[in-house]
Amino acid sequence: MTKLVGFIFGPNGSGKGTLADKLTEKGYIHIGGGNLIRQWAQKHNRTDIIDKISQGNFIDNDLLSSILEEKLSEVSSSHKLLFEGIPRKKSQITIVKNLLHDYGYKPAWIIVLHAPLEVLIERVSNRVFGPDGKVYHMTLNPPPAHFKMSQLKMRPDDRSEIAKKRYEYYITHTLECVSDEFFLDTPVKTIDATQSIDKVYSESIEFISQIVG
Repeated sequence: MTKLVGFIFGPNGSGKGTLADKLTEKGYIHIGGGNLIRQWAQKHNRTDIIDKISQGNFIDNDLLSSILEEKLSEVSSSHKLLFEGIPRKKSQITIVKNLLHDYGYKPAWIIVLHAPLEVLIERVSNRVFGPDGKVYHMTLNPPPAHFKMSQLKMRPDDRSEIAKKRYEYYITHTLECVSDEFFLDTPVKTIDATQSIDKVYSESIEFISQIVG
């Protein structure tokens, strides 16, 4: 069986992590750039890395390569991976390309989520993380009722100024990755992320099913 990997692109707050989590119901292993780095930093007590990304900055490519390879070595038995928030810039495509080749994967599809900046700022300001590690929005995708408010945490980088900074970076550097030669023959679907998560998920499943069944 061919080992496939899907990619979700979108600015901070567009719901790409939420969509990726829902797609795990279809057997995909979710590898999210931001969460992957945070988990690695906490595991290795790298407070400098946590501080760096909390300010809206990104880690260097060598460290990303090391973290990503460690993760791939853990999940390489899966035939369906999902990259979300990776790559963030064109210089990271070589890292992704080489690692996927080494572990026998090839790009299968790309979903690009888009939403205006004002919507993204509203979303991150109402975003929380539950004790289950999942992301929720207090009105659009509320956490389970049995969670206590003390269990819901906001991320330090979920501030309007950081959202603006990351949006500008996404438009300038990340979005151009989709047109890179590495993805030349990879089907792309652009989806309006201002819709409900159920609608976004429905459009995503329809698109993916047309490609991989």
